[in-house]
Amino acid sequence: MEYSCYYYHSNQTTEIIAFVKKDDMIDVRFLNYETFPEDYDYEDEEDDDNFHKAFGMIITYKQLKELKSLYTYYLLSLMLTENTKELKYVRGERMSGWAISANQNWKGLYFTENFKQKCFVFDNKPKELIIDNVNLNNTFINYYTNKHETKKELYNSTFYLLKFIDKEEKKIEKELIQLEHIVEKQKIIEILASRIKVFINDDTYRIILKKLL
Repeated sequence: MEYSCYYYHSNQTTEIIAFVKKDDMIDVRFLNYETFPEDYDYEDEEDDDNFHKAFGMIITYKQLKELKSLYTYYLLSLMLTENTKELKYVRGERMSGWAISANQNWKGLYFTENFKQKCFVFDNKPKELIIDNVNLNNTFINYYTNKHETKKELYNSTFYLLKFIDKEEKKIEKELIQLEHIVEKQKIIEILASRIKVFINDDTYRIILKKLL
């Protein structure tokens, strides 16, 4: 199976989309945590349940590609997830289970890079992807399509995907520059060693290297 997760966090809301893919079938889970009101009781589990929305649906890969914004979030989730081939078991005071470890989209400003976040936790490891209730599943597909497959959502998903790709390109460019510098230094050392070192003592050779590098 393949596991991935897209996690968006802001002061107003937290949106999580988890994907479990097996062959051509994909189980999509959605969680949306709204901003807690002033009278929210953090010790009351009923309050905790009342201020998050969750639903899921099972679709084919072809159906996923037709849901353009969701498909874009899926591509981004693959890049943000630490390991798409495994889940990690976590145990906490309020939540225990099998978790997808992934970086987060932090308020739309940047992507975290430490993989400490457990973006989605399953009570049990997902097994066969079976549509238990076709009518209910279709209801969720229609709900997502009507509510989220909008021009704004497609713009947002594409914007964040390109933002992440741009970040990775800059990271690669920086690493290449560092590598070029290392290669250039190695070439200088080889030239000095082959042409100059035989004519000078070791102390002088080290001084020249230090000044050049």
